Amino acid sequence: IPKLKCKIVAGSANNQLKEERHGDLLHKMGILYAPDYVINVGGAVDDADSFEKGGYNYERAIKKVARIYDNVRKVISIAKREGVPTYRAADVMVEERLERIRKIKRIGKSW
Repeated sequence: IPKLKCKIVAGSANNQLKEERHGDLLHKMGILYAPDYVINVGGAVDDADSFEKGGYNYERAIKKVARIYDNVRKVISIAKREGVPTYRAADVMVEERLERIRKIKRIGKSW
């Protein structure tokens, strides 16, 4: 990592960071890390569209895959807001999303 001369690490393989401390080091070096499970979800999202009503729809799937860009922006925004590395910000994004889902389920149960 100390030898890197780049601005962004956005690998296509899973687990780009061998250890969390590597994400901290990238952050300290001013290198943006795009968490793998945020940027590499396109294939899974595309495949999952086949389970939607009416089966696979290319246009719908592409719209969902295009949200990856928005999710990366959210991760960067959370990292800046919280002052944490992006690998941690991605976890915060997921936790916030899960909490919203839990609230919706609680509201649904109260009806």
